Order: sequence, then structure tokens, then C-alpha cells
Amino acid sequence: QQLSRNDIRTSNTENKKVGGDKEGIFLVNPRFVYRSPEKDMLVWDEKCLVMPSNFIATVLRDKRVVVEAEDLDGRTIEVDLRGEIARACQHECQHDKGILIVDHVDLENDKNVSYEMRMLEKDMHDERQMLAFERDIVDPSPIILG
Repeated sequence: QQLSRNDIRTSNTENKKVGGDKEGIFLVNPRFVYRSPEKDMLVWDEKCLVMPSNFIATVLRDKRVVVEAEDLDGRTIEVDLRGEIARACQHECQHDKGILIVDHVDLENDKNVSYEMRMLEKDMHDERQMLAFERDIVDPSPIILG
């Protein structure tokens, strides 16, 4: 996943380059190794470039995540993300699972969901919604000191 330069400017890692010498954060095969407690989750109104421009979904995202990934040189790194950059990372990682922000909403009762979108998204929506609400964590890789 690549998070844009604009994303990194709004984070606690402001103006740092993580995972390579190019501008931005580059995370190869990202995995969440920590998520903030459920009680600390934040409500966000999100848009997505793959959705109609007028579609906004209200979603819950972890306030803080720690992500383990490989950098562009293949080294395992761990990045602690908070706030907006944590939200952006969670959003982008869900794309890897085929999850879109529409999978977070109630198709039948959300006023932002048009009839056309409802018809397109209704097949398997419940299954995708369960995936959207998962808060998976993996065990971090062992650090090999050399």
C-alpha cells in the first residue's frame, strides 16, 4: 500500500519518509499488530475514489494502529500510526480484502445509498460487511538481530 504525501503531512510522522527514499509511506504486505481498544475507536465520514463522488459513508476506525510491513528494500518495519493516517491506512488495507466503504453501511436504511448502488451491492453485502467490521491482529514477526 502507498499512502499519499498528503496523508503523511496530517500524521504524527509529519514529513518523515518511512519505508523507502521516495516521498510517502510505502507498506508492502501490511499487517496490523496492534489496534486501539474498541472504546477508543473514532467515527469518520469517508469518501473513496472508487465510489460516486457524492457518496459519504460514516465508519468506525481504530484511533491508533501499529502496522508491520516490509519496506521497499524488503526489510521488516513497524509503523505506529494515529489519527488521520491510521484511518487512511485502515481504509486502504480494506481495499486489499475487497472491502469498500459501502460495505460499512446499512444498504436499506442509509440515505446516501442510491437505488442503483443498492442493486449493485446487495449480493454478498452481509458477508462483506462482516469482513468490514473485523479488527484482525496478527502476531508480529520475530526480530532477528544480526
